[in-house]
Amino acid sequence: MIFFDIDDTLVDSEGSHLSSIHQLALKVGFEEERIDAQLEKWSTITDHFLNEYFQNKISLEQQRSLRIQAFWKLLGTKITSLEAKNIYQDYHSLFLESCVVFADAIPCLDLLKGHPLGIISNGSTPDQLFKLKYNQLLPYFSVIVISDEVGSAKPDSEIFLHAAAQAGLPLSQCAYIGNSYNIDYLGAKHAGMDAYWLDRATSSQAFCNLTDFATHINKSYPSAERAS
Repeated sequence: MIFFDIDDTLVDSEGSHLSSIHQLALKVGFEEERIDAQLEKWSTITDHFLNEYFQNKISLEQQRSLRIQAFWKLLGTKITSLEAKNIYQDYHSLFLESCVVFADAIPCLDLLKGHPLGIISNGSTPDQLFKLKYNQLLPYFSVIVISDEVGSAKPDSEIFLHAAAQAGLPLSQCAYIGNSYNIDYLGAKHAGMDAYWLDRATSSQAFCNLTDFATHINKSYPSAERAS
């Protein structure tokens, strides 16, 4: 089975994070020049608090409020956790609806139609399923494993073991691709899957697009469809 990450592998989550916080900050009255000066720090803030959440150090609601509070502080405004929670609700809607599929994702999945496909993703189940449904990706996958249902998150081996068990396959018969070298590639590799790294910045050590990955898989792994 070929497993995929969702965020920044199949859908452009980072771009959506940045555009959504920019749009929201403008809406509430911050000057665009001030927003632009701090915008790149939103990705760092998001990664930090999401990692805290995935490591079970803070709750889902806490990481959401803390992210907004941290960014608003950079913009020169201190807000309460309740105010941040209310702001996040608007941000969350903007984020999900602008989290669109990469142009190479569906062509890749079509090329791999002879293989069983699955998902291994960190995140909340409602959000991750929304991204798949909203972008017409859900029908491609027969196994979907999301961290909040498993109780462990990538790069922990447990979530990869759980996914292989759901597929009814040994880890050695599973491949996985994701955009994070540490979380996705090393996590899958250490668990025992064939691990692949997607680096859209064209790293020489990774696939720079999903179409090339699909071509490689079809050459390296005979599909049930072609074998029959």
